[in-house]
Amino acid sequence: MYKILLAVDGSDPSVRATQALIKSLREHKASPQIDVLTVHLPLPNIGTIGSVITKEIRDRYYQEECDEALAPTIKLLDEAGIKYQVHRAIGPIADTIVEKAAELGSDLIYMGTHGRGGATKLIMGSVANKVLQLSPIPVQLVK
Repeated sequence: MYKILLAVDGSDPSVRATQALIKSLREHKASPQIDVLTVHLPLPNIGTIGSVITKEIRDRYYQEECDEALAPTIKLLDEAGIKYQVHRAIGPIADTIVEKAAELGSDLIYMGTHGRGGATKLIMGSVANKVLQLSPIPVQLVK
């Protein structure tokens, strides 16, 4: 079975990527396995903050943040009647997307791009660009 990893962060580009994926699935009558992934950066390790922020608080924070990032995509996929599995991960965004795609045996990574270019891209970097560089499988970017 063909497997697509849809990487989302709750942003407008993620919503557009989800909409484009839904449209492509309707046009091709395809029924691949859809894995929806959101990745949250780890909280910084600042001195003795671990004595204030417990593992339970941290885990709840990650859960709430990931749920918020997933919500627009889940809503669109549910409305379209498309089956999917949800995955949440903590780590460097691009690296974690590529690692999760390998772990799941994905055939394609599907994601939105914020469309930054030029000097902004040089200064800030680009998750999409890094995924393109790291991924051994095809990456479909939606602007």
